[in-house]
Formats: sequence, C-alpha cells, structure tokens
Amino acid sequence: MVDELFERATSTSITLSWTKPEGDNTGYRIDYKPIKEGEDTSKDKGEEDEKDKKMKSMDVAKDATQVEVKGLEGAQMYQFDIYTISGEEESEVVPLQEKTSKVKGHQMCF
Repeated sequence: MVDELFERATSTSITLSWTKPEGDNTGYRIDYKPIKEGEDTSKDKGEEDEKDKKMKSMDVAKDATQVEVKGLEGAQMYQFDIYTISGEEESEVVPLQEKTSKVKGHQMCF
C-alpha cells in the first residue's frame, strides 16, 4: 500500500508523490474524478453509483514514485483513489482529496 503521500496542485494539474512501499509490486492504479467540496466519497468496495461513471483511471509503472494528472479544471476539488498492484491483487485504497488552484485572470492594458 502506498505510504506517505504528497501532492502539489496547479490550475490544470495535480502531482502525486509517494514513497515506494516495501514488497513486490507490479505497478499502481490511480482513479480520480471531480467532486463537490465536502462530498462524502466513502463507499463499500464493489458499490457503484452514477458518480463513478465520471471516474477516470491511469496505470503507473512499478518504479514510479510520482505522477502528474493533467487536463484538470481550475478551482475544482478531485477525489483520488490510489492502489498498489501486485500481480492480480490490489491493495486497500489510499484516498486523497485535493483542489486545483484558481485560474489566474488575464490583465489587459490599454
């Protein structure tokens, strides 16, 4: 299971960093979706609802300890579920909520 998770946000991306867990793993999977601030995203494993259809997923190589999730909306809260994969098995989810920063406005000079 991923341990010591760190994050950094810009207006269009969130970078997740972690320390590599001990043991043999074959990679990581990161599921993410936009959520409303304060939304309860906890659920039982296997439980799916309409909101899960917005979930996107990305596979990450086993030697990676950082990934940048790009193409996000500014000033939006996101739910990330991080899994360590070992063969056909996946760890318990490590959940994280993070908000992208606001898009900076353009200043016009005349």
